[in-house]
Amino acid sequence: MGYPTNCPNNNLYQYSPGSQVARLMAVDWYVGINSRGGRSLFRKRMELPAEEIVAGVSNMTLTYLQEGGDSFQAPAAVTNWSNVTAVRVGLTIDSIDQRISSDASVNEGRLQREFANVITLRNRVL
Repeated sequence: MGYPTNCPNNNLYQYSPGSQVARLMAVDWYVGINSRGGRSLFRKRMELPAEEIVAGVSNMTLTYLQEGGDSFQAPAAVTNWSNVTAVRVGLTIDSIDQRISSDASVNEGRLQREFANVITLRNRVL
């Protein structure tokens, strides 16, 4: 397949029928200032310019679940990264339009919503 395989004890790995193999691609995700002066979620792939993915994103948080734990924790609270089994990605999104909230004194009247997605880490969840 053209991909070097580095398996424990130099064993060959047999892919099952229907398996898919893809080349690893490093991607950075961040919240930054867009060309209109607002904040957006961006994606930066190696050797390519950054791409604006979602406008109006004002914050992104990552919290982690450790094996045997019952709550997601901030990165500083993770005691053993090899025990992390899931990541919770939280996004705070503000409406582009102003003065549509019932309280125009907060955030220039923008509506604000929180979204979250939990991702389990492959090979760590049985």
